Order: sequence, then C-alpha cells, then structure tokens
Amino acid sequence: MNSPIQTQGIRPGELLAIRPFRLLWINSFLFILVQSTQRFSFVWLALELGAKSDISGFILFVMGIPVLLISLPIGVMSDHMNRRTLLMVSQLGALAITTVIAVMVTTQNMTIKWAIVGSFIAGIFIAIGSPVRSAIVPSVVPRDKLVGAIAVNTIGNNLGLIIGPATAGPAIAIWGIEGAFWIQALLNLLGFFALINLELPASLNTVRRRLREEIFGGLTFIRGHAEVRSFYVLLSGSILFMMAPWIVLGPQIAKEQAGATGSQTTFMFAMLGVGQFVTSIAILRYNTKWCKKVCGSSAVYVGVQLFKSCSVSQIQS
Repeated sequence: MNSPIQTQGIRPGELLAIRPFRLLWINSFLFILVQSTQRFSFVWLALELGAKSDISGFILFVMGIPVLLISLPIGVMSDHMNRRTLLMVSQLGALAITTVIAVMVTTQNMTIKWAIVGSFIAGIFIAIGSPVRSAIVPSVVPRDKLVGAIAVNTIGNNLGLIIGPATAGPAIAIWGIEGAFWIQALLNLLGFFALINLELPASLNTVRRRLREEIFGGLTFIRGHAEVRSFYVLLSGSILFMMAPWIVLGPQIAKEQAGATGSQTTFMFAMLGVGQFVTSIAILRYNTKWCKKVCGSSAVYVGVQLFKSCSVSQIQS
C-alpha cells in the first residue's frame, strides 16, 4: 500500500527556484494572459464589425468546441506522448493564429466569417495546451511540494485573468482592437521562449490502455466520488450561467448603454478576475469544511456581482 503524500507549507519562492517548474509557470501564466485577453478581443471585434451579442456569443461558442471535443483525449494522450512536443505545437499554433488575426485586423481584411474561423482555430490550440500544462506539474516538482505547486499555478492563472484584460486596455486605447491581438501575439512569442529551455522527465505512466478506456475510467471516477462530482457540477454551472453570459453580454452593455470604449470595458474583465482571485485566496486561507461548501458556490457569485457593479459604476463615471 502506497504511503500518503506528505505535504509542506506553500512557499512560492522555493517552488519557483525549481527551474522546470519556473519555466512551466511562466509559460502557463502567459498562456492564460492570452486566453483572458483573447475572449474579450473577439467579442469586441465582433461588436466593431457590427455584430450583436448572438454573433459574439457564437464566436466564443465556436472557440469552446475544440475544448469540449479534444481536451479529454489530449489529457490522456499526454501521459504517453512527448509532452514537450504537445506544448510546442500548442504554443506555435497559438502564435501563428494570433499573428494572422492581428495582420487581418490591421489591414482591415477581417470579417465576421473569418473571426469565427480564427476563433475555432485558436480554440484548437487552447484545447491542446491547457490539459498538457496541468498534467506536467506533478512531474516537475517533488511529491511533497505538489499541493503547493498546484496552488501557485492556480494563483498565477487567476492573476492572468486580471492582468490580461488590464494589458489589453492600453493597447486598444493606443492602437485600436488590432493592438489587443498584437499583444496576444507578443505574449505567445514570449511563452515560446520560456519553453525553449524547458526539459521534462519521461512520463512514468508505462501502462497503456485504449483511449476510450482511459477516458471512461476518469469519468467513472468522477461519477463515483460525490465531492468531485459536486465540484464539476458547480464549476459547469458557474461557467454556463454566470461566466459565459457575462463575457458575451458585458461588452455590449458597456458599449451600447454606458458608452464605454474598448479600453474602458477591459476594466470590467479585470475586475472579474479580481473577484475570482480574492475568492481563491480566501478558500486557500480558510480551508474549512464550511468554506469548501459555501465559498465554492456562493462567494464566486457574490464576488463577481460586486465587481460587476463596481466596474459599471467606474465606466459610467
């Protein structure tokens, strides 16, 4: 019988001193920066091209299709394939598509149809890169530091949700919406440089089963554990009924009813990230049974609503 994992306190400095984890963290942070900027950029681009929320919503839906269809298979395949190769494919693919979109917007050749196509292609590389980055973490830190590494990674992701839109705002103010896509291309380029020197150990998973068996094995695990199942239900509900509608409708409300510019509207997206970050820190700090149940379902909602109200007030003033 395997002994339980002994955990140490979370010390970000010690974790970031581990070179492979530091490079992976930097790359993952930049990857999230691009995603948080990208969602807003596509919605605002659609509005500038004359579309309404139904089209901008469809653009984001199309971006999510690859995540829905291939994230699970990619996550399973990452245990048996060269994970560095998968990282490079996702990084270079994301760099290529953001650069192409930036060029098309700059040269005024972008249309709604091409925005939909670009969103779908961008979604493919998100679907390839996201599960691989998560799966690599346990292999680049000692076992007793794994919990801390996951926490530091999560904090980095939440910071990315704040800094991404905040970075896009000045770019849009200076260069227009094309500036936001050029920022994404630059961030993807920096993320590629972080990967160049990343060396990963070989996967320890030598037992290979059919892809379908491994996927259904994971789904069976979720179904058989009430806590994990509840987490996924809450997470899915928050994305479907809170996050997604706000990402789609927020920019249109800000533009048409508050008269906000693109750079001003990014403030709301940054505040959405602040709400998520504050909630994450609260859950990490007050990790009690009550907090797990209550914070996981209600604090996110309260935080989002609070920062939405603050954001709209800021824009209107």
